[in-house]
Amino acid sequence: MGDRAKWQWFFWGKHPGVADFVYAGTQTPLFQRFTQWLDTGFSNVDADLKIKSRHCSWRFWSKGAGDEVVCGLVRNSCDSYGRSFPLLSLGSGRLADWSRNCSLLPYAFEATWKHFEYVAAARYDSVKALADALYLVQPPEARWREYQMNSYRSANLYRPGGIATRRSGTKELCVIDSRTAADDLPRELSLCSAMVAERAETTPTAVFIGEVGQSIAVATVDDLLKPADFVWLWSLEPETWQGESNVL
Repeated sequence: MGDRAKWQWFFWGKHPGVADFVYAGTQTPLFQRFTQWLDTGFSNVDADLKIKSRHCSWRFWSKGAGDEVVCGLVRNSCDSYGRSFPLLSLGSGRLADWSRNCSLLPYAFEATWKHFEYVAAARYDSVKALADALYLVQPPEARWREYQMNSYRSANLYRPGGIATRRSGTKELCVIDSRTAADDLPRELSLCSAMVAERAETTPTAVFIGEVGQSIAVATVDDLLKPADFVWLWSLEPETWQGESNVL
């Protein structure tokens, strides 16, 4: 329980219920690096991709400070005047043995991501209401044996050729060529993450999970996050992705 109680939470960006930029929670140096990454990256995104009606949302996890892990969500949003800018939701803390079980993090973080998504879409009308929502976030639990048992059910979900990957430099995109029921999504993401991890020599720096076209995508970054990585994620379309292609 000790590690779970020490998690820190943070919201930053624009929310439809508030007139301007908002932030709530603990503004740590680590979280500040993420806001700078987003701010600089978004400023370099093509103007046509910044419109408020465009759906763009990435769940993610990343290496944190020391042995900590970061759980986050970045999605397209706007303020109450309709001015477009992403909303960033972050949590950081210790999760026992997370690095050795990183392919199972979609199970551990599912409830947290859902809470972030609820907050991003809910009709809050003040920064205080957003801050109050932070107190309701439940830290993840390291129930790796349970998650592993759930992931075993994934074995029969795929036919050969059901997952395609493309790699370019330090980035890799894994695309699940199917539409999935919500209850099965963590299993698919876990399987996709495991397949990518098998080819990696170390734990990825960050893994992003979202939609690319009509497919579910897992994007892996094996280096320190740069503004160009944000631009890549925000601009990603199936027909524009370049890289070495493989079918799993």
